[in-house]
Amino acid sequence: MSAAEARVRELSAQARHIAERDQRRQIAAARHAAWDTQVAASLHELGVVVAPPPPREDV
Repeated sequence: MSAAEARVRELSAQARHIAERDQRRQIAAARHAAWDTQVAASLHELGVVVAPPPPREDV
């Protein structure tokens, strides 16, 4: 295997790692947003005024 082929494989592995990490972050952000909504609803039921959760893009 040439140095160029090794570098291509290394960069491909790195790109896969980054894509997997981004996917995990998106899933976690969605879960956190759902949890924020549930907590806010529970607090509203108790009469506590809470600010809306931050936009998902800022998470």
